[in-house]
Amino acid sequence: MVAVGAGGAPRCLPACGLAMLERSPETRGILYELAALADAERLSPPLTALVEGAPVARSAPGPAAALPTTLSAAQGRAVAAARRCALSVVIGPPGTGKSFTAAALALDHLARGESVLIAARTGEALDVLEDKLRALLGEEPPALRVGPGSALKRAKARLESLLQGQLPEPVGGASVLELRRRLLRCEWRLARGERALRARAALEERWGLDHGEELGRLGELWRGVRRLAIAARMATLPPLWTLAGRYDRSLAEREGLASQALRAGIREQLERTLRSHRPQLRGLRDALRARHSSRQERLLADLDFDILLAAFPLWVARVQDAHRGLPLRSELFDLVVLDEATQCDLAGALPVLQRARRAVVFGDPRQLRHVSFLALSRQALLADRFGLDGGARELFDYRRRSLIDVAADRLSSTDEVATLDEHFRSAPAIVDFSNREFYAGAIRVMTRRPETERARSLELVRVDGRRDVDGVNLAEVEAIARDLAALVEEQSSLPRRLSQSVGVLSPFRAQTDRLREAVGETLSLATLEKHDVLIGTPYSFQGEERDVVFLSMAVDGASGPGSLVYLQRDDVFNVAITRARGRQRVYASLRYEGLPAASLLRRYLEHASGAPGPPDDRRAPGDAFAREVAEALGGLGYRTWSEFAVAGSPVDLLVERDGRSLGIDLVGHPGALAPALELERSRSLRRGGLSVFPLPLSAWLEDRGRCLHALARAFEEARS
Repeated sequence: MVAVGAGGAPRCLPACGLAMLERSPETRGILYELAALADAERLSPPLTALVEGAPVARSAPGPAAALPTTLSAAQGRAVAAARRCALSVVIGPPGTGKSFTAAALALDHLARGESVLIAARTGEALDVLEDKLRALLGEEPPALRVGPGSALKRAKARLESLLQGQLPEPVGGASVLELRRRLLRCEWRLARGERALRARAALEERWGLDHGEELGRLGELWRGVRRLAIAARMATLPPLWTLAGRYDRSLAEREGLASQALRAGIREQLERTLRSHRPQLRGLRDALRARHSSRQERLLADLDFDILLAAFPLWVARVQDAHRGLPLRSELFDLVVLDEATQCDLAGALPVLQRARRAVVFGDPRQLRHVSFLALSRQALLADRFGLDGGARELFDYRRRSLIDVAADRLSSTDEVATLDEHFRSAPAIVDFSNREFYAGAIRVMTRRPETERARSLELVRVDGRRDVDGVNLAEVEAIARDLAALVEEQSSLPRRLSQSVGVLSPFRAQTDRLREAVGETLSLATLEKHDVLIGTPYSFQGEERDVVFLSMAVDGASGPGSLVYLQRDDVFNVAITRARGRQRVYASLRYEGLPAASLLRRYLEHASGAPGPPDDRRAPGDAFAREVAEALGGLGYRTWSEFAVAGSPVDLLVERDGRSLGIDLVGHPGALAPALELERSRSLRRGGLSVFPLPLSAWLEDRGRCLHALARAFEEARS
């Protein structure tokens, strides 16, 4: 210790200090469960696969359940793997529907009468998942959420209301059996509609093949006979677009019935448990009320969780809170869904995995990992103490490797991993750089439209700023505060539900602290809440998204190498640039031309400075049928694009008016555009918000006006 003596001269004095710090309840809970896990007689199948790397026998795949949604091929593979694999991994790049997939996967198991625990490191990630469940079910998800604070209050309140006889309302007045019968009938209609749609499309393609070059007299005769026969068969079927509309309506009906049947089944089981096992529900309520963990543990030990899981098959908890309401029992749940596993350290996740018969780990290795304060020297000492060889040291590197890394390394088959590849969140210009740099262009951007290409969704704002010794670029702070205030003023007359949410982000902590001060001085608390303003570093934004993001790079031309090296971290950079849905403004105080060619920052600023404007390549289609349709639509005030690429493959014609788009699938004219769009591709485009209208050549030649009228009606329906 340095002290100043009476004469003003500093002196060194011997001194020491001792502080007694209590471990947080979260840490105590995890350490207690890890100690119990070390003495466990057997490990769960997912934990065996993860820790020992031993192959685990697969479960017999359960039957596919009717879900209240339509899944992509990658999402379907994830759901199928969860039914049969002890451990599987779902890689979800930004905006690819990771949380939606996790919710659908949980509902698949609930629909088949199985129990599910959804866990994540942060409460925000669980909030998002519960929102997805709410959207799929059309009501509050039937979940018990354990943990401190508001989660505990909600769980206790729900148990109290149930014990007082306040059950959820019956679903539509129909029994579970009746709803399942309706669902089966709808499935039958859907299959029949799909067959009719495929058959009509095949007839249109065959009819179109005979619309080619002229043949000899005999050839023309046979062509006429064939076309008459095909036309006679087509006359017995409705138009192709009518069949497509019926198919889409059947899909929507099936999703609605699946939701109703699932909710009714859960309600029926809950009612049965209340009638036969009321003391068990009272015991769970008392356990959640317990003020001390020892008393809670004793009360939980007396409960039959098989009965409780029949009544409450869906539980939600932060990884560090699972011990607060769930006994550490091997294979307690049929399925454990671990979300945001990139941020989960391995030690904290082990007790949750012990509770699983099967487990699915969600994450993205190209995003931020957990923060560890374990010293490398301490980690090396522990590895020496327990005799870990080089391979084990690398595999279980606590500091550098998250749960997602270890789980992916332990998989033994490619069908145990699914990578989500459809991006639904951001405008193309916002996600294109991340797609190219970090995912080798493998993400299919579902938001690509003329109107999204035209919008200035990504803007580079050049600022004449300097980064001071504290790491603050005041000029960028002032520019963002000013532009944010202007946005708030523009939307001052809008209600909260129509106002854009806002993120203010910088990779550097000092800059975000100053931004928070400036915004707090400029905007009222009510305004911050209205626009759901979030200010922070990429670590604050992991798993978050906003309509508009103001991104401050904070560095300048004189910034030291440390700051620029930090911006070379793929995970930090990837999260920082992919949080905006519709608009991102990037504030930079240096000219990127002076940065090395290998610099991520240089390449990104180059991308932002050249973000595309309105698509102007509307050349006349090469196909004669497409050209006729485009000219007719142009005369009615529509703009058309030929073979406009959406999600990596072209749509025959894309029609736009008043900022909305409709795809047209041209069927039957000889050439590259003749085949009808595959149903999977059509469903994929619809998931991305683009409806597709099938237009056959036969109908166009027979009655062009009727086709244009049907197309205009489809366009209006797509707008609504």
